[in-house]
Amino acid sequence: MKKKQSLYVSMKGTSTIISEETRPLNDGRHVKIQRWQEAGQLYVTYFFQVEGLEDKSKEELFQYLVRQGIELELPFTKGKVTLQKFVDENKQLCWGLTVVAIRVDKQ
Repeated sequence: MKKKQSLYVSMKGTSTIISEETRPLNDGRHVKIQRWQEAGQLYVTYFFQVEGLEDKSKEELFQYLVRQGIELELPFTKGKVTLQKFVDENKQLCWGLTVVAIRVDKQ
């Protein structure tokens, strides 16, 4: 049996969580917004419940968040958005939509 990923982003290498916040969406759901950095790249991951959104594509979920009042950092671009399912701390299945925010130049 495959182990489900936990809510927090885990990748090979060292990632640093910069900030986290939870906001209500217009439809009553909540979204956890996690800003993090890895290998000179900044990312923002939006975690929200899967229920009722099971069959949506990456682009549809991206647009869903925009319609719910989330100001996403850049327009939808297939190569800059990833989508995974996670289990949150309450054992609820949720989407994790990650957007590549910006490249950080090393000085």
